[in-house]
Amino acid sequence: MPALFACLSGRTAQAECSIAALLEAEPIEGVAARLHEQRMDLGELEAARCALLVSERLDQTRSTEALELSSEAMEAINRLGTRRDRSDAIFLNARLKMAQGQQATVTEQLQQSLELCDEVPDCRAERLLEIAMFERKASQLDSARKRIEAAQALIVERHGPTHPLFAVAMRNLSQIAFSQGRYDEELELLYRALAMQEDLLDDNDPEIATTALLLGFSLADRGRYDESLPLYRRSLDIRLKVLGTANTDTAQSMLALGSLSTIRGEYLKAKPLIEQAVAIRERLLPPGHANLSAGNVQLAHLLERMGDDAGAERAYRKVLVIAEENGDFYKQFVAWSGLAGMAADRGDYRAAKPLIRKSLALMTEQNYTSHSWQDGRYMLAEIERNLGDRAASLALHELVLAERSRTRPKGDALTAKSKFAVAMLQVELGDASRLGAAQDALDEIVGNYGARHPDLEGLMTRSAQAQLAHSRIENAAAMALRAVDVRLHVLSETTFGLSESEALRYADDDVPALNLALSLAGQYPGRVPLAPAWNRLLAMHDLVLRRVAGRIALSKASEDPLTMDAAHALQTSSDRYVRLLLLNADGGNQEAWRKQLATARSEREGAERALAKSMSAMPIEDAPTLDSLRSQLSDKQRLVSFVVGKEDGLDHYSALIVGKQHGPLRVDLGPVVEIDARLRQWREALSSNHAGSELSDRVLQPVLAASDGASELFVIPTGALHLLPWAALPAGDGQFLVERGPVIRLLHREAELTTAVATARARSPVPGGSNGLLALGGAQFGELATAMPLNACASFAEHEFSILPGSLAEVAELQREWPAWRPDETVTAHVGKSASERHFRREAPGKRVLHLATHAFFVDPQTCITDTGLLRGVGSLVARAPHETVTLAGLALANANQRAALPTADDGILAAEEIAMLDLRGVELAVLSACDTALGTLTSTEGVLGLRRAFRLAGVESLVTSLWKVSDEDARVWMRAFYSHLAASDQRSGLAAWAATAEVLAARRAANASLNPIHWAGFVATGN
Repeated sequence: MPALFACLSGRTAQAECSIAALLEAEPIEGVAARLHEQRMDLGELEAARCALLVSERLDQTRSTEALELSSEAMEAINRLGTRRDRSDAIFLNARLKMAQGQQATVTEQLQQSLELCDEVPDCRAERLLEIAMFERKASQLDSARKRIEAAQALIVERHGPTHPLFAVAMRNLSQIAFSQGRYDEELELLYRALAMQEDLLDDNDPEIATTALLLGFSLADRGRYDESLPLYRRSLDIRLKVLGTANTDTAQSMLALGSLSTIRGEYLKAKPLIEQAVAIRERLLPPGHANLSAGNVQLAHLLERMGDDAGAERAYRKVLVIAEENGDFYKQFVAWSGLAGMAADRGDYRAAKPLIRKSLALMTEQNYTSHSWQDGRYMLAEIERNLGDRAASLALHELVLAERSRTRPKGDALTAKSKFAVAMLQVELGDASRLGAAQDALDEIVGNYGARHPDLEGLMTRSAQAQLAHSRIENAAAMALRAVDVRLHVLSETTFGLSESEALRYADDDVPALNLALSLAGQYPGRVPLAPAWNRLLAMHDLVLRRVAGRIALSKASEDPLTMDAAHALQTSSDRYVRLLLLNADGGNQEAWRKQLATARSEREGAERALAKSMSAMPIEDAPTLDSLRSQLSDKQRLVSFVVGKEDGLDHYSALIVGKQHGPLRVDLGPVVEIDARLRQWREALSSNHAGSELSDRVLQPVLAASDGASELFVIPTGALHLLPWAALPAGDGQFLVERGPVIRLLHREAELTTAVATARARSPVPGGSNGLLALGGAQFGELATAMPLNACASFAEHEFSILPGSLAEVAELQREWPAWRPDETVTAHVGKSASERHFRREAPGKRVLHLATHAFFVDPQTCITDTGLLRGVGSLVARAPHETVTLAGLALANANQRAALPTADDGILAAEEIAMLDLRGVELAVLSACDTALGTLTSTEGVLGLRRAFRLAGVESLVTSLWKVSDEDARVWMRAFYSHLAASDQRSGLAAWAATAEVLAARRAANASLNPIHWAGFVATGN
């Protein structure tokens, strides 16, 4: 603030300096109160000077009060102050009047303020410069330029052409040049001003910070981000040193650097800068101040790019409220445009169109045709294109291109984007000759942004689609792969410091370019190789899980105090979040519960980010390549990876298949909606061979035909195919796949195919290795708190778990047989009250095998749940639910029915969130002998979010889970068969599970028992 700089330079009294300093460090209300307290001590003149400073801060939010205060101060200063005091007071009063539309005496006051400066050295020049910048805001550019030139003449006459005030004059003149579209002049003036200040001023002078910031703005506007970055950093460094963090100018530099980081796709660098800048302004400025909106605009832009649509919309709505209160039409335009952009990004173009039209109408009403107005028309043109009106889109884009070419600097990235848009529309309208112009424009954009900027993904994908439409197949494939590389780079960089849920929001978006590359490889196998696209899919699979697992593993092993503190904070916040999630709405107050849960979730995510920030480096497990995977296969084995992509505008499942000397090749399986419907129908009536046969014909048979007689398939499912009971698929003549083959072994991701590839946690082996079995079952869940009748409906908070006698027998049998199966390993069993969360937390680390025979759940905490009796779980299938790592998933252990009265660490509920935080590195196998443990939220590249993911994050290599509710006795029978096969020839869990399923089915055939798969096919093994 100029008043503070004047204070620091000694121009004002010390009392005024203290008030000025307070203005930078405290909210306005506190300063006004302090001024009132000190009024008598200051004396009438000093109090009036301070009142002027306070009125400057009241401007734009409490403008009437500001004008009254400045008028009162002006009356006292006119009687008692110097000519300079009187000039300052009159000028400020005139500015406040103009802000309220009181034009009558403003011109006279401005002239009077100038005349009062006639006998004060440099005062007239300073006043001319101030009035000029005021006139610039009022678009009186010619008058403003003349005033600055007059000020320059006065400065040269008194001091010569090399003086700090002359540098300020050049800086101000650069802003007039910018507003007049004279961009070369603007840039030259800023360079000259900065060079002069560097010669004349101290390195940390705030004036240098201001000029560096403006020069950075100018260069960024030209797309010269690498040159603007050090200028923004310099501006922030100076202001931090001189002004500290409690200063609105410092916040301005933070916002600039944060905004540039957003533009460059460096979201992790942008987020703390923007959030801190917003916090500073909210602390120092009164509620509703116009300057609060700028930070929220930048925050909204950032959150939108990071996939946090809810957070972005909140920020845009906040901007709208502030802008409407202050009559700020420009910020209203920005907010409505932002909301329109969000609607367009989610594909709701019909909702986006009236929003962007509303924003443009605001600017038209104000006769405001800035660069942002061009951006709004660009967005409208893109919306029209996506709504199918290419002619209207082309007309708009041509208008925007003409305006940008005329008004923006040469070589500007936005102008290049307009060139690209026009050329692409001409191509899409049939003029293939414009493909070269589109490519030239794209190269120009890359030259401005760099090869890995997030915006390039969409542009390159569109270019690839246009190349394909004109039968340039190889060019289309190459461009699609470039777009995928952009996504991979941004994913890798961005997920480093995000919480898991934030990273999942960002990572789970569709990747149209990858779908296109895979599709082209399938359609044109002789022209487009499949391996490059598949290798990129391998890099994308489980990227977030690999990142988060590595983070947790490093935190467990770290001895760095910052990391240890951050890990403790994460554990504490996670426990609080789980507690709230389990107890649902405290006292039935749903609204209060939701608010508490949102706060706890925010705290947990903040703790995750802090943990990531505490780590100077966080290596992520490398993804395998297709060649490395092929080398692990025998001649009769195939790797089959299912993916979802677009075919004729519809989502289709396809299978990617490769063998040691076979493939790779891609097989289209048909529309996702049809296959998912058949899978759903079959799961609802597993006894229906007709529904199962249809599913087999659509999913299994095409894969077998393309596998050329393979006897064993390693399968990586996607989407709802995670829930397919492969063993139970009909194979003809009344038999099932498990009886005829081939053997199906399920993997979480391709890297598990090779035994040389380990999880992120296994990189740091548990000292002494892992040994033995830990088994928990037959838990006593506690007395029922209420007498709930069978099938009665309750929320999870009220749900009571029933005793499972079969689980007690299961653990007893396992405890008895394990020494014979594994004489070199120990067995530890806990039943009844001993089958507790406390024992599991304490004893699970370091074991080789974990076995939990109990109830499991995956539910919405407010869903109506019915008593399941002797079935081992309560659960539901969630397809693409909100992006939480768990909704409410976990296992019930001893005292689970008294969970509300027990501490989180031993409340009888082992939630997925708690499991993920355990150190289970070295655990080779976790057997979840419970219901619905394979269920969860389905994602495209991160598998199933629920219990399976929680154990994987904890470091477990392989899992046995259930696809549906399994009876107590059926679970016990299958588990005995599984462990006998696991021990007989030291088989891996996948083969043992397949053999156990075959054995149980054969026994039921021999006994003429029901062959309904619900009795024998519910458990599956997944993993390495």
